[in-house]
Amino acid sequence: SKRARIKDGALDLRRWITTIRRKQMRIYLSGPITSDPDYKEHFELFENYVKSIVNNDNVEIVNPAKFIGRYYKDWGNWIIHDLKILKACDVLIMLPGYENSIGASIEIQFAKGCAKNVFNLYEFKEWHDKTYRRHK
Repeated sequence: SKRARIKDGALDLRRWITTIRRKQMRIYLSGPITSDPDYKEHFELFENYVKSIVNNDNVEIVNPAKFIGRYYKDWGNWIIHDLKILKACDVLIMLPGYENSIGASIEIQFAKGCAKNVFNLYEFKEWHDKTYRRHK
């Protein structure tokens, strides 16, 4: 019935508002993978560094190095999958060596085209400290 749909719609709206209030900032790490034999260790190191900056449970850090080989074996399908994940993120952080990576270059241009915040590690720290500094 129409009344049931409105009631369901109101429930959906309440869930949506609750989700927005609890919205996590999603941070995507972008850097060289194919050309770096130690990419897993490097991405983990930088993921931990970013965690130390944000120090906040309401932030999700997306580390694509954790997904390599799990879904796709070839690079073309992987980058498409990767961009879908990136589309759901708010911030892209460029890791050292990004400028020599075709995949990272594509991610960066995609993020800029989608009006995401794009930073290197140092810019991110400055932006985060300025934007989210807690007043004591």
